[in-house]
Amino acid sequence: MIAAASLLAVVPLIAGAVILFALVTRITPRHPGSTSVGDSTTLLSVARWGAWIYAILVAIVTLVAIATALFDDVTMDVPVQQFWPQLDPRITLQPTDATIVGGGFTTATLTLAGLDVPTRILIALGALLSGGMYVTIALAIGVVCRRPSTDRPFTPVLARATTVAAVAIAIGGIASQVVTGAAASMASQQALFVSGWSGEDFGPGETPELGLPEPTFLLQLDFWPILLCIVVAALAVHFRAAERIQSDAEQLAVRTAALERDTEGLV
Repeated sequence: MIAAASLLAVVPLIAGAVILFALVTRITPRHPGSTSVGDSTTLLSVARWGAWIYAILVAIVTLVAIATALFDDVTMDVPVQQFWPQLDPRITLQPTDATIVGGGFTTATLTLAGLDVPTRILIALGALLSGGMYVTIALAIGVVCRRPSTDRPFTPVLARATTVAAVAIAIGGIASQVVTGAAASMASQQALFVSGWSGEDFGPGETPELGLPEPTFLLQLDFWPILLCIVVAALAVHFRAAERIQSDAEQLAVRTAALERDTEGLV
């Protein structure tokens, strides 16, 4: 489940590169007799259909992830206190090129059964927020990549689509990290916390080393959603500005034509 979602999550980067190139071809002036218009239209069509297909695939993967989180064993990364297995003192390793002098791992990929309902709900909510963000981005790409009109290439739908995508990136990108981090920390506590132990052949007062990692709380935020939100929001602002310039040019053309009609025959 996680592998498929991670694979699909890479596609927006590819789609983003395609759409940026498509936007350039959309607004670049064409010389008379140029054949590049057809090429750019083909590129827009490919990007649009790719975005629709990707949105459907992400929606399916998201639904599967939600169902798995609620009703099945869950595979996820959980935080642990920094841990490195200790070697049995009776064993001596042969010399190696490098020596470990500190550190360890702080996350573990576990398949967990028996998680409580609140943790499962948070995992499902994280999948919903993340999947919803990617679906919204894909749909916005599909809208932006519609075949442009030769007379009015900038329409209000372009600004609206990019604005919605920016909001989805900001909310989904940050909220999904917070919710998923909280769920992973709760899962770490449930899976790794040891309230007691029992064993045989231990002397009085002897406390053995269990050799297991201990749970911890970890909330790690990546700020790429904020940066990407700023870029997409700036693109929406430019779309609105271009639309206003286009509208002003159209009104100027209408007034100029009316003035020419009014002044015909006066010269």
